[in-house]
Amino acid sequence: MKIINKIKIFMMMVLSIVIMGNINVYTALAEENMASGIYEVANDVYHDTEIGMSMARSYLNDTMTVKITKDEVLYTIGFSGTDYMENYRIKVNDLEVPVEIVDEDTEAGTITLQVATTSLDDQLKACIYVGPMERDVEFGIIPKLETMSLIESIEEESTEETTENSAIEEIQDNEIMPISENNNTEENNSISKVILFGGVAILVIGIVCTIMLKRKK
Repeated sequence: MKIINKIKIFMMMVLSIVIMGNINVYTALAEENMASGIYEVANDVYHDTEIGMSMARSYLNDTMTVKITKDEVLYTIGFSGTDYMENYRIKVNDLEVPVEIVDEDTEAGTITLQVATTSLDDQLKACIYVGPMERDVEFGIIPKLETMSLIESIEEESTEETTENSAIEEIQDNEIMPISENNNTEENNSISKVILFGGVAILVIGIVCTIMLKRKK
């Protein structure tokens, strides 16, 4: 029975790796193919204490916007109840990055910041100095990507068109088309390899389990 339990644990580990690999591939492709535009997105907060979670939720507006283009991902994040807060900073993947204050109303106690990231998968943290506490308060900002709703489309020249327009000045038209075809072929091959690896891994595990069970009997 111990051998069978070990085999089951090993199977679960391999399946988890395969599934995560497939998810990462499709997430990257979905982000790459997402239409350029400005989206509204809800958010969650994270702090390692209940009091911190409650404070963070009261500071951060429930929704924010994200502008997605082929060059960057730009978040616009609003805070309220800022009467005793100052020195707003944003960390991306635990590194402090430049922020721009796009709106501030001291009477209403609100402030809106913009921060650029390179991917929707980047981790965001707010770092704010709270006067009465005489220290910084830091909490995670978690975009709920499944709630993204398009507010405004942005028309951009596709990467393929940009490449073609630049290349047409130097090379002939018949040398341009294979570039796009090769890129699509390489992308499809990458996905196929991941799926094939998952299938082979599951098949091998099944064979090993069958052999071990027969020996056990």
